[in-house]
Amino acid sequence: MFDLDKWQEIFSTMRKNKLRTVLTAFSVAWGIFILIVLLGSGNGLKNAVMSNFEGDAKNLVMIYPQWTSMEYSGYGKNRRIEFDSRDTKMLGKQDGLATMVPVLQLWSSSVSHGANYGSFETRGAYPDIVVSENLKIEKGRFISDTDIRLKRKVVTIGANVVKTVFPDTDPIGEYVKINNSMFRVVGVYKDANWDNRYIYMPYTTAQTLQGGRDRVSFFQLTTVPKSMLSRARLLKVIYARS
Repeated sequence: MFDLDKWQEIFSTMRKNKLRTVLTAFSVAWGIFILIVLLGSGNGLKNAVMSNFEGDAKNLVMIYPQWTSMEYSGYGKNRRIEFDSRDTKMLGKQDGLATMVPVLQLWSSSVSHGANYGSFETRGAYPDIVVSENLKIEKGRFISDTDIRLKRKVVTIGANVVKTVFPDTDPIGEYVKINNSMFRVVGVYKDANWDNRYIYMPYTTAQTLQGGRDRVSFFQLTTVPKSMLSRARLLKVIYARS
């Protein structure tokens, strides 16, 4: 119910305390402004992070080697840990993984076709990286298991590589020079984010270029949903008992 006396008292108090009223109003307005700025900044940061990963699988886990921070079993600290095929076999036996892809990173490579050239990162990988990276094949195909087994010198290149090295040419079937080796382009992929700058070749081929060294730069894993993992574990127990 509207009470005229109360409103008259409020306005009378405000007239008698003009400075306090102005400062209070300013404080409230400033607080609301700061709240809006913080909420906007938080949402902006969230959107930036989400857009950076929107091209990857939602259940993606990446494992990178690092340096040790303490001594252990006679080894000193700050020791570089490197992955190899033993880690690949160990991870391959773990439950709950939909895909497990070892990746061999060749870092910046000089890539050229005719008079066109650029510097791009080359990766040795397996076909399952299409799932973990959520790659969309635009032309041709991705590297296959047969490419892995035969150590073929073939590559699937990103859309950004095509713009630089094949601006006016269909790259499928063409040869591209990576450092001092020739590779046949078998496919073009497109990703939702900056991963379009990568070149993928068979993992075994990348190993050969590295002198056959047994090394893994990092692992890309995709996990199985919890419900599917529970059923898989139940079936494992049933088969073990039968």
